[in-house]
Amino acid sequence: MIVCVRRERFVDVVVNGEFYSACKVNAYVSEVGEVSVLINVKAGTRDVHFLCSDLVELTVFELVEMALKRCVIEEVQKQVNGRVWVSFTEIISLALAM
Repeated sequence: MIVCVRRERFVDVVVNGEFYSACKVNAYVSEVGEVSVLINVKAGTRDVHFLCSDLVELTVFELVEMALKRCVIEEVQKQVNGRVWVSFTEIISLALAM
């Protein structure tokens, strides 16, 4: 069961020069407790992403920034996965290239 606790409107967020429209909804999930659900849409591409987090005290701006950092980490992990040896310098250069 999910119960909506608080709802905000979509706001424009700029992170590293890229524009997003984002909305944060605080909800109560009986199995988990209080959570924040973030919906963000990248301007121009209309790519829609969802994030569910227990970090309910963060603002919509902070959640978008954290979600984008997580995307970079996951992309680097996909590129590195399956390789026997990857240097720390190579991992950093992959992350900076994104």
